[in-house]
This record gives sequence, C-alpha cells and structure tokens, in this order.
Amino acid sequence: MQVSLRWLKDYVDIDLTPAEVADCLTMVGLEVDAVRDVGPDFTHVVVAKILAIRPHPNADKLHLCEVTTGEETLPIVCGASNIQEGMSSPWPRWVRPFRGAIP
Repeated sequence: MQVSLRWLKDYVDIDLTPAEVADCLTMVGLEVDAVRDVGPDFTHVVVAKILAIRPHPNADKLHLCEVTTGEETLPIVCGASNIQEGMSSPWPRWVRPFRGAIP
C-alpha cells in the first residue's frame, strides 16, 4: 500500500522528514519498501518580478515584458492578459537552449 505523507499529516501532527517517518513506521512493525518523492522538480524555476510591460509591435494579444530574477534582467514575450508591473511570477530557467528560441 502506498501512503502520501500529505495525507498522513491530515490525521497526525508530524514534524519529521519522510525518511524519519519511514524509520518510525518500521520500528512499530510496518514494513516500508521505499520512500519516493513524487512532487515536481522545481530546481530550475525561480521567482521573477515584472518590471515593465509594453504592447508587442506585431501581435495584439502579446506583451513584451522586462522581468528580473534578482540576478539578471530578461526580455520576455507574454500572452497573459492579467499581468501587471510589480507582479511576481514563476520563471523556468532553461537547462539547455530551446531550439530556435534561445541563441
């Protein structure tokens, strides 16, 4: 049987790491085969703040945004209609160039 740590925390106040929970369960006689992290990998995602927004010159529904990650300022093309200057948003840093988009 697989048990989610989040589900378990709905019933028991736990302030332990998943490995520590597995050790405790094993000590009381419950066999733990494996501990797996099933969440997404966000190691290449940072928070970016929108500094400036202007209309795209060749598209009615796109915007040209200037965003900062705290380390660098980047030009971004955005299609969201609900953006505002000063707003923060997740920004994926590419591990490798996206063919045709990033030189």
